Amino acid sequence: MPKVYLIGTTHLYQFGPTPFTPILAVQFDEFRELLRQSARRNQVRAIAEEMSLEALTLRNLKESIPKQIAAELGLGHRYCDPNKSTRKEKRISANSEREAYWRDQILTMDLFPVLYVCGADHVRGFSKLLSESGIPVDITALDWESKATG
Repeated sequence: MPKVYLIGTTHLYQFGPTPFTPILAVQFDEFRELLRQSARRNQVRAIAEEMSLEALTLRNLKESIPKQIAAELGLGHRYCDPNKSTRKEKRISANSEREAYWRDQILTMDLFPVLYVCGADHVRGFSKLLSESGIPVDITALDWESKATG
């Protein structure tokens, strides 16, 4: 049965450390551990996320932290956010249209349960869309942020 566990946060945690990121290494470690624990506890088969290779490339990154954790745990992974050309081709402009695209990406991946990481501002809307589509949702974190300080 399909089920999605949602983690809302800032995209800076997804991108991982860069010379310009105002987040401490220990905070990224805390995010990695959140993903590991959530994946294990919920016995997920995949981690998916509001991210695209295009967005990573613009920041000179090869992969996101959720992708790294999926690989470490031997889970499936998918970047679900449409790139610029897909948005243009499919006429995706509103958040609700992007969220519908993510839902479709998760469904075609067909590895449930799935842990989904997105911007905190999408958690409620995406959760509602998934529920209305008959996909049970568990909100693991509405707006996760590290408790570690420098």
